[in-house]
Amino acid sequence: LAALADEDVLPALFPLLVREDNRLRANLMLALYPRYPEQVMGYVRRMLKSDRVSFRVSGLYCAQFLDHHEMYSTVLDSLQTEKDQPFFRTLLDWIEKHGPRERVIKDLEDVAAVRVDRAAEVSESLAKLGAAAGGAAGAEGAAAAAGSASPSSVATPTGGTPIAAEAAPAGGVRPTR
Repeated sequence: LAALADEDVLPALFPLLVREDNRLRANLMLALYPRYPEQVMGYVRRMLKSDRVSFRVSGLYCAQFLDHHEMYSTVLDSLQTEKDQPFFRTLLDWIEKHGPRERVIKDLEDVAAVRVDRAAEVSESLAKLGAAAGGAAGAEGAAAAAGSASPSSVATPTGGTPIAAEAAPAGGVRPTR
C-alpha cells in the first residue's frame, strides 16, 4: 500500500479507512504517514485507545514505524490501563525497544507503583533494561517495582532472559495473525 500512496492513487485509499478491518487500517496508516504524519499519528493514538484489542495491537504495530518520541507517551498511557495480559507484555516490549532511555526506567517504576497487578512483569523489563545498561539504576528500579510482587515471581537483573519472554514470539503479539 505504501507504494500506491502517490498523488494519483491517494484519493482511492481514503474510503478504505471506514472498513472495520484493523489490519487494513494499520497498513493504510503506514501508507499515508509520509504525506500526513500528524493526522496518522492522531489516528494511531485513537487505535491504541480502542475498546477492541485487535485495533490496539494494530495501533502499536503502526507506532513502531512512526515517530517513537511522539508515540511514547500514548504507549505509556496504554500501559497504565491495559487489561489484556499478552498485549500488556507487547506494550512493555515496545517501550523497552523504542522508549527514550533517559525516561524509560523512571516511567516503568511509576507504572509498577500504579499497576501492582503487573509489577512482576514490569520488574522483568526493568531488570532487562538495567542489565542492558549495566547499571544499578535498572537494578534499583527492579527492586522498587518488586516491592509489591512476591519475591519468587520477580526476575533479578542478571542479564538473563526470563523464560516467559523466551516463550513469546519475537516482538510479542502481531496484528497479522
